[in-house]
Amino acid sequence: MVRAINTNATKKNMPNKDTLLKGFDRFHDENYGEGGLMQTLTRDGQNPDFLIISCMDSRAAPETLFNLKPGSCFTHRPMGALIQPYVPDSRSSREIDAKLTFSIQQGVRDIIVLGHTHCGAAIGLASNADDPHIKPWLEVGKSALKRAQAKTPGGDTEALARETEKQIVVTGLHNLMEYPAVEDNLGKISMSGWLFDMEQGQILELDVDTGEFNVQKRDEADQIKKTGTFTS
Repeated sequence: MVRAINTNATKKNMPNKDTLLKGFDRFHDENYGEGGLMQTLTRDGQNPDFLIISCMDSRAAPETLFNLKPGSCFTHRPMGALIQPYVPDSRSSREIDAKLTFSIQQGVRDIIVLGHTHCGAAIGLASNADDPHIKPWLEVGKSALKRAQAKTPGGDTEALARETEKQIVVTGLHNLMEYPAVEDNLGKISMSGWLFDMEQGQILELDVDTGEFNVQKRDEADQIKKTGTFTS
């Protein structure tokens, strides 16, 4: 038996959706009309430049962070930006591999794993969160946690969470290299690991040779893209 939803009771506790509709009105004004971008994308199809794999965190939406126009990027936004290792015939692996394959087929040549500071998943890993609905997913990040623990002696949970945020990005890049869609297109695509520092309003990029995250400046971003095997 399907339980009926009391829509009146639900609405009392919901935010005013007019906020969304007003936002859509602005989107419509900017992108529709004669010669509007959406008409072009609808007629000619999409051709994004990037696939950005980031966290579901509402403060770290790639389209917002990078002020992107419609059609600029594909996104994949699992909790914590966690990317599981490739396991043949696994449903979750098939989903990511399909997204990677489709993105590359559509012309994407830049894949970015984007973590962020104050990440709930990293905090959950560092503090051994035991929520039964969240903990099974956090298992995906255990290898990142182990990397962080090796770099953060002393048992400081906050410091461990900060390092885990970085190691989620490092481990995600390692795991992506195992996917057929990436492995089959090495040399054609660029892969980068970025971290959004919320406090400072900065983007840091992983240097795969040193394992350090360095602040990116706009005029340098295109000069330091890394491809190939990750050794951090």
